[in-house]
Amino acid sequence: QQQQLIRQARALAEEKGFDIFINARTDAMHFAEGDTAERMRVAVKRAAAFEQAGADGIFVPFVTELETVAALKAAITLPLNILVNEHLPIAGWRRLGVNRVSTGSGPVLATLGLLTRIAGQLKSSDDWSLLYKGEVTYPQANAWLKHS
Repeated sequence: QQQQLIRQARALAEEKGFDIFINARTDAMHFAEGDTAERMRVAVKRAAAFEQAGADGIFVPFVTELETVAALKAAITLPLNILVNEHLPIAGWRRLGVNRVSTGSGPVLATLGLLTRIAGQLKSSDDWSLLYKGEVTYPQANAWLKHS
């Protein structure tokens, strides 16, 4: 089914003259049965099928070991996109030549963590300094919201 969707997207883009990058995703590292080696085998097999269908890149989230990233990078011919997490050192995936890195929900969760700490200060402290540590100024925020 995913291959068919990729083929349809590729055909439509070509028909309309759009230059698109199809970054096909497989959650095999999270949901496939078996150990890491078996899940990786499934991810690589899906990547090949997606490439054959017309995908330009492969997104493999839920990898937590740098060795697995290296093995995926070696086995998959498409550009590799991973989901960052606290277990994958930045220097490591840069060294491996990972083509794209996604932050996923990380920025939103980090923001919610800051909001939680601010709320804690407001509720039970005389120190509300977290309110004033933002690096964004009103002019910067206003500029983001201007319409061209």
